[in-house]
Amino acid sequence: MRKTEDVSISFESVEIEEKKKKSIWPFVYNWIDAVVASLLIIFLVFTFLFRIVGVTGFSMFPTLNNGDI
Repeated sequence: MRKTEDVSISFESVEIEEKKKKSIWPFVYNWIDAVVASLLIIFLVFTFLFRIVGVTGFSMFPTLNNGDI
């Protein structure tokens, strides 16, 4: 009985090491998914809610000067 227990323990340690090696890809895919989703949200926010605009001319002179952003 003693030998079978030792063998099962060694197989368990090998299985745990294999799971650690295989578990890197879901982690990478989750990061890629988070980055893509974040960039998409940032793009949509700056497209539809906020816009960076430069002032050309003096039509808004008391409030904004020529060349202000």
